Amino acid sequence: MMIGFDFKKIEGDECTVSIQNGRETAFIPDDFDAKRLPENLRTHYPERFDAKKLDITKALKAGDAVCGLELVRGESVMVVR
Repeated sequence: MMIGFDFKKIEGDECTVSIQNGRETAFIPDDFDAKRLPENLRTHYPERFDAKKLDITKALKAGDAVCGLELVRGESVMVVR
């Protein structure tokens, strides 16, 4: 309801309710081949390569192009204090 009526914050005697935008994070598809990533953005295990999602997110936020990956914003969240 708060998002529908464009309320960002509701303050009361007992608590404050606010809406925060979701965080931006790198979207890495399940079938993405992490071997395509530069060494600083992947971890190599004997049986596989894994993407370093936090490092990829930082690189994308800095404006670097990373093998066709992109930032996505998560859903907004309600915070009650």
